[in-house]
Formats: sequence, structure tokens, C-alpha cells
Amino acid sequence: MADLLSALFDRAGKYRGEDVNHAGDAFVGELGLAPLGTDDGVMFAFRATGKDGEIFHEEGGLIVKGTDGVPVYQCVSSSNPVPTPFPLQSSRPRSKGADGTLVFRSDDTPGGTVELIVDLWPDGDISARWFWGKPFQQQSGVRMKETSA
Repeated sequence: MADLLSALFDRAGKYRGEDVNHAGDAFVGELGLAPLGTDDGVMFAFRATGKDGEIFHEEGGLIVKGTDGVPVYQCVSSSNPVPTPFPLQSSRPRSKGADGTLVFRSDDTPGGTVELIVDLWPDGDISARWFWGKPFQQQSGVRMKETSA
């Protein structure tokens, strides 16, 4: 896990991609990763914006080592404004073709269990995918390429 976190930290930058959400709406996903000035964490900021400019989802937080030593994504989002810890899980295999997959999970959100799955791809792309609901399944996700702006 430490190597995957280091790989994520090494990919600091801005990313952008397009996809379709669970409601069938096309969106642009933008991700910003910024180091905290140490090798121990990164700021994670994501926004999904519809083609008409409507913000569908926005979230941000820190990925750091928790007090128990387990990495955690401490997140606040437009769907859950209460700071919520998403501890890193190790129970899922990596996504096919990815260099690695990080699974952050919280069972303490207002809507129940939510997972953020971050895939690191050999070409430098990053995917962010969100799972929730009944049945528990992917509701949204996007693969993004690094941008210069």
C-alpha cells in the first residue's frame, strides 16, 4: 500500500476527463492533487461539471496517515458536508490494466456506505470512481489525463 500511496503523491498535478454519471448526464471531471509539503500526504480536490456548467458534485480533502497508521481520505463533499474519514482498504484487487488501485471506504455517510476508488494507469492517467446505493455499485467515475492548466 505504501508504494501505491507514494505513486499517487508523485502524480501531483491537475487532471481532466469526460464521462457520463449514474443519471445519464455527460460531465467533465477535474481533479487536483497537491502535496502537503511532506511525503506524508496529498490534497485531493474533485469537481464534476455538466456540459451546461451545473456542478453535479464537488469534494475535497486530505489523504494522510490516520492516527492508527492506516492511510485515510478525510473528505468533505457537496453531498456530505460533514468531514468524513474514508480509511484505505486492501480487500480489492487492482483494476485490470492499472498500475494499482486504492480503495477508500466509509460506512458512516448519510447515504450509507460509499467507496472512492482511485486507479493509477501506466500512461499517467488517474481514474476516480464512486460506488454507493442499493444495489451497491458504481454510480459515477471518470478517467482523467494530466493537463497543463
